Amino acid sequence: MANPTLVIVPGSFAPAKMYDGFVETLKGHDIKTVVVSTPSVGRKEGRPPATMSDDAQEISNDVVLMTHSYGGIPGTESLKNISKKAREAEGKKGGIEKLVYLTSMVLQPGTSNLEAFGGALPDFLTMEDDYMSLNAEVNASLTFSDLPADQALELAKKMEDHSTPSFKEKLTYPGYNDVEVHYIVCEQDHVIPPLSSVL
Repeated sequence: MANPTLVIVPGSFAPAKMYDGFVETLKGHDIKTVVVSTPSVGRKEGRPPATMSDDAQEISNDVVLMTHSYGGIPGTESLKNISKKAREAEGKKGGIEKLVYLTSMVLQPGTSNLEAFGGALPDFLTMEDDYMSLNAEVNASLTFSDLPADQALELAKKMEDHSTPSFKEKLTYPGYNDVEVHYIVCEQDHVIPPLSSVL
């Protein structure tokens, strides 16, 4: 059997290009990988801030879906339309069979990312015009804590603004019930504690 295509849904503030090194590593193992450019990351001239639903619609219908951090929320929501179960119900072939959560937010329906964080944004975020921005110096030590400080800061500076409405929108569909689910829990994650990654 051929290797499945791996679709990665990035975390908040992370443009798809931040996963280039990981994609190259997977390519070396003959794993075709697609990183979704979620609409909620970065400001789009002349367009309102994107919602979590906008991110869910952007996700393709390949076989294995891997989500990271915030990406767990639109990734879960997207399965309503593109899981193998949903596609078979429409008489279609293919679809997502497996979901891999990599230190992802995994929510119950009716809960938003903001609510999962206790209803308040973390101190290292600032909000302006319905977008959140990161303090690169603070974020470097949180998001890239296992890297040398100079490399962590360089990566943190590449992160973009993120849509606030996407953090406020509630999950409506428990897509994790439709597919085989795997969890990769990063025990030393400083943004999402390990218990937050598990249903």
